[in-house]
Amino acid sequence: EGAVNMDPIQGRLATYSSNGYIFYLHDKMDDPGRSRHKQVWAEDLINLLKLQWIDRFTRALILNIGVLNQNLGLYGNIECLFELDLTSNIWSTFRVRAFSPDTDEQS
Repeated sequence: EGAVNMDPIQGRLATYSSNGYIFYLHDKMDDPGRSRHKQVWAEDLINLLKLQWIDRFTRALILNIGVLNQNLGLYGNIECLFELDLTSNIWSTFRVRAFSPDTDEQS
């Protein structure tokens, strides 16, 4: 799908660039039922496990979630970084950013 324009992400163990593999969870969520969303995402995650996307050579997993609060007119970005060290420890870092589409300012 081409190159991804993403700022480097600073973790506890290293800084991660946009190089690597990207998997987009299904975003065609036409069904308003929450149980369907969970089922589709669970199927995606099972497929990732079957394809061995996460193995002993994996050093980081980054999960980005975009949200919209229509009542406040704010967008948000939730960034979850999971770092895996050589001894199988998992280090997690979470960042939450909110911004208005009118001002493009982050808080």
